[in-house]
Amino acid sequence: MFRITSSKFNPMSEKLHPTAQALVDLAIISLESGGESAVRVDAIVKQAGVSITSLYHHFGDRHGLIEAAQAQRFLQVFAQNSASMVQVLDQVQSKDDLVQVFRDAVALLQGPRNRTLRATRSSILGAALVDESLLKRISVIQNGQVKEFARTILRLQNIDVIRKDVSPDAISFWIIGTIYGRILSEVDDFGLALGPEYVQLTTEAFIKNLL
Repeated sequence: MFRITSSKFNPMSEKLHPTAQALVDLAIISLESGGESAVRVDAIVKQAGVSITSLYHHFGDRHGLIEAAQAQRFLQVFAQNSASMVQVLDQVQSKDDLVQVFRDAVALLQGPRNRTLRATRSSILGAALVDESLLKRISVIQNGQVKEFARTILRLQNIDVIRKDVSPDAISFWIIGTIYGRILSEVDDFGLALGPEYVQLTTEAFIKNLL
């Protein structure tokens, strides 16, 4: 009944000029194939069929293009699941409903199918921690997701489904933060083997601490 599925809907996307979007798309391909060192502006403008001055016009320089591409990658990671998750939470009317949502959501978001998205999220965050400008953009994107979750969590608090003694923002950050714990557990084969237990513990923690 409460099936969590991927969604292309993105409530936080920025509309770019078609030329700028084409350059960003090519930069994302380069980033995902070889990291920042693989982003070669001469090759990208050639593939896009535009001049180097067009890239400078839209992004200032190579760093600006990479920053825009990394921010859009981060946005896309959230867009894969967050919109559909909020839509499902908006349908919840009881504690039993929410228990089922938690079971479905954790199994999907922290399961093997989403491993690539988790790795992408962590790599972009790592880049942002040494790039103040990118970090600011990442913060805006993340705060947008937190506010979306907080809105629906407040509704669930108001109908006595979720506990009321913790702020919706704190609950949102905690739920999102469990993803990073899963990322840490995947840095080696031992951690990968613990995946089912991590999913089980996370699900139980949500149920016991939020209801």
